[in-house]
Amino acid sequence: MPFYLTMIQDIYPKKFKNEYIVQKPKDNDFIIQFDNNCILLNKDNSFVKYHQIKEDINLYYCFSIDNDSVFLTTDLNSSLYCRLNVKELRYITPKWLAFLSVGAYQLNKWLIDNKYCGRCATLMNSSSEERAQICPNCNNVVYPKISPAIIVLIKDNDRILLTKYAHGFGRYALVAGFCEIGETLEDTIKREIFEEVGLKVKNIKYYKSQPWSFSESLLSGFVCDLDGDDKVILDTKELKEATWFTRDELPDTYDDISLTQELMRAFKYNNL
Repeated sequence: MPFYLTMIQDIYPKKFKNEYIVQKPKDNDFIIQFDNNCILLNKDNSFVKYHQIKEDINLYYCFSIDNDSVFLTTDLNSSLYCRLNVKELRYITPKWLAFLSVGAYQLNKWLIDNKYCGRCATLMNSSSEERAQICPNCNNVVYPKISPAIIVLIKDNDRILLTKYAHGFGRYALVAGFCEIGETLEDTIKREIFEEVGLKVKNIKYYKSQPWSFSESLLSGFVCDLDGDDKVILDTKELKEATWFTRDELPDTYDDISLTQELMRAFKYNNL
């Protein structure tokens, strides 16, 4: 069995084009609106296309996949559409539609969070030249938020450490966290591991990265070795479980789109 997964950004042969271009929508372009943490879809659960819109609406260009562009709006009559919670976007098929929708979600959240200037509270304007919000009063410029974060697989010979979050996501995962001010990625790995499970590590090696729009982050995946004592000291505010598993004991990896799951599968099938 191949160890790799088709992660959310792996949409080949389709091509993601994120250059910012001011353009008018075409009939088959995607029109996306979010309402109370849900995406609006047609009654048959298909995505809304521009040719289905019967009235003039305000649109914000996001990006394109192949020749199909994606626009955000807030002008749709929500009563005419069904809703899908954003937590379910990762399971949309084909997966290029999942990538499209979560990318739009990230930009929508950024626009909401930056409707007003953080310096002077003036209503912001969208730039016509780049993906940015500009304050007409104090000229403050805000670009989309992308937070660097790490995910790390901790090895101890034929074992790895799997964790479960104290709240929310219920599947097994790996130690992860956001970079703090002044940290290298390697510093973040050592700090997060010690804070969450009380372990020390060595031989930190980079694996690959993944954009993760749900948390507005760019994830960097790493593999490292346990350095010393394997006794776990659990941070119960962050985690409810941290357990060592051998390859044979590993739970089934999910048909998922995440870097976490690919790292777990790569270890299970002896590709790390």
